[in-house]
Amino acid sequence: PYLALQVPPQIQYQGRVATAAGGAWGGPAGYFMFAIFDGNGTVLWNNWDGHSLGAGVSDPATVSSPGIAQVQTLQVNNGVFSVRLGDASVSVGPNMAIPATVFYNPGGTGNVRTGVKLKVWFSPDGSPPFTKLSPDVDFTSVPFAMVAGIAETVKQRAVTTEMLADGA
Repeated sequence: PYLALQVPPQIQYQGRVATAAGGAWGGPAGYFMFAIFDGNGTVLWNNWDGHSLGAGVSDPATVSSPGIAQVQTLQVNNGVFSVRLGDASVSVGPNMAIPATVFYNPGGTGNVRTGVKLKVWFSPDGSPPFTKLSPDVDFTSVPFAMVAGIAETVKQRAVTTEMLADGA
């Protein structure tokens, strides 16, 4: 019964593609690749091989021939596109769900990752090279709500009244 209450492993994102002159790119569709990095530049998740935590491909410029599992085709209207990152129904590659560990490092100091950014690459026809869009996108508080799902892993009766502050 609690499955419906779980935090979805997806993040809604809307961006804009502009021409070199600054106007809106015409579309109607564009080809995109997405990756989430930490403050050290380590890839935490991407749409072409899932969350690799530093291993595997971290920059689509290193992908010589992107395949269908590596590129997301999105509708572009007056330069604006929208995507649900981590949506397996749109991304056909493996490991598309975005795990809470992208924002929460269970072995780290302070546990909540800082400096987490989304990087977006674009190609008008789906062939290399992909151009990295600027600037990189800082995450606001909404994706960090995914960390709240970690609380579900606390065993029943693991927190006692002695552990709570007075009046809590």
